[in-house]
Amino acid sequence: MNLQENIQRILKIIKEDESSSITSTGGWTITYKNPMAIIQNPPDQWEGLKGDVNGKLQFKEMKYGVRAGVKNLKNSYFGKGSTPTSLIKLFKKYAPAGHGSNDPTNYATFVANKIGVKTTDQLTWDQYGKQIARAIINMETGIPVGGEKNKVLGVTEDEFITGFDLANG
Repeated sequence: MNLQENIQRILKIIKEDESSSITSTGGWTITYKNPMAIIQNPPDQWEGLKGDVNGKLQFKEMKYGVRAGVKNLKNSYFGKGSTPTSLIKLFKKYAPAGHGSNDPTNYATFVANKIGVKTTDQLTWDQYGKQIARAIINMETGIPVGGEKNKVLGVTEDEFITGFDLANG
């Protein structure tokens, strides 16, 4: 994506955000290039980190936001990739009730439906990590990877693959 396309994407996102037609966290997650909605106060020293606003991390490029989200998911919720978990258990920690409008059961059901499993199935990182990360991006931005909503571009396929590979390389 060239500079002009990025500028157009950002302007569309800002316009959508100002009109409040994006009801998910999509407005800030896309604008901040943080598609998995990492909030840390104070923030860790992530590669490509530009800054934060009240703990909402901002990245220089979308690939770095994807990388941080994937690395966080793998290391913090899958024991660096070695520990199987269920989606219901994962989202009780990843998106706990009482943190904003989080509903871990709804989140787990959304992801389970996207990847074709039950919320209670034991999942491994190697088998489901990439699919779970894609589904989280869809949930947080309101736009599937490679898609758009109301002409607002989300995470491109290339940005996702690059960020995922950076996190696992």
